[in-house]
Amino acid sequence: MPNEALAKAPQSAELLPTFVFMNAGLLHRVGPRRLHVDLARRLAHLGFPSLRVDLSGIGDSPVQPGVSSSDQLAADFREIAALLETQVGPRPLVLGGLCAGADNAIFMTNQNETPVVGMILLDPVCYPDRSFRIRSLFRLGWEIATHPVFHTRLFFHRVGLFLGGQRRVDQLSLRDVPTREQTRRAFDAIRARGGQVFSMFTRYSLIYYNKQGQYRRALGVEGYDDFSTEVFWPTVNHVFPLELHRTRLIGQIEAWAHGFLPQTLRNDDASN
Repeated sequence: MPNEALAKAPQSAELLPTFVFMNAGLLHRVGPRRLHVDLARRLAHLGFPSLRVDLSGIGDSPVQPGVSSSDQLAADFREIAALLETQVGPRPLVLGGLCAGADNAIFMTNQNETPVVGMILLDPVCYPDRSFRIRSLFRLGWEIATHPVFHTRLFFHRVGLFLGGQRRVDQLSLRDVPTREQTRRAFDAIRARGGQVFSMFTRYSLIYYNKQGQYRRALGVEGYDDFSTEVFWPTVNHVFPLELHRTRLIGQIEAWAHGFLPQTLRNDDASN
């Protein structure tokens, strides 16, 4: 069973969804610099229960031998849903995570056993639009022109690695990424359930995402702007080492989460 940490919200918020935060890569359930912990506590003040999970093989959760990654993910999702039903009752879910956590949120949303009404996707994989390569060339030219010494040193560093037999690792090869169609299907499911999606891209994503709105154009989901929030922070590090950036991100997700509150609770929160 995936190891978990549950943060309970006030019992009065019976109809609100439960937020599930999944680990990313080799990071365990607290998230980078305890991001998931701080975010869960902020959401609890709004009435949202939440769960932080180590999926199988990560953190404190053991590997399940002889089981494929897709079957194990499905089994983890069933255990998560069963645990939450016993702890906070039957509620819809909002799934979130960074990097591989975002990939798994998309995969789980496409499983119809438990309704998922929201996703928080931090550095999910995006797909190039028609102008992606042109923008990439312009960005590279601008960076070389403004930081020539740095890029000269970087060039010779990479040449040295190449001549020494070392090759750069393709970051995406380390992830089991969803296809464009799988991502589109997850977005369509959220839209059909009246939910919402928060997507955020950092500097890490520049290898596949380099302009605000590219996710919308690449997916082509009907009514995307009505239920999706897309944010681009090209100068922010992938794992948010600066407290300023983590605080800013938590504030944006908190504001976004107000969309799940009943109108009466939104008005009360605004008045306070």
